[in-house]
Amino acid sequence: MRYTQHTLDALENLLKEGGYRLRTGKGSFNSGYCVLHDKKVVVLNKYHSLEARINSLIEIIRQLPFDTAHLPEDLLEWYHKILPPKTVNPVPLPETPV
Repeated sequence: MRYTQHTLDALENLLKEGGYRLRTGKGSFNSGYCVLHDKKVVVLNKYHSLEARINSLIEIIRQLPFDTAHLPEDLLEWYHKILPPKTVNPVPLPETPV
């Protein structure tokens, strides 16, 4: 993923369409952000670089529940780019008698 303003805008729109409000502010957040789950508000440190903001948003989006049924097609593509690939649990083979 490229660290551009377009990427940051797309991630911010994804949060907004998911029902979350994004605010920027100064604060001593250990991770560069704060999530208020009850109020569906995400606060990013406004002094972080573009790359740090994008990485923070990716981390946040991976943790938050999203109803993907209401996302527009372009934001749905972004959402699937962000999610880590699901690991497939292998089906155990039946044991054979020796």
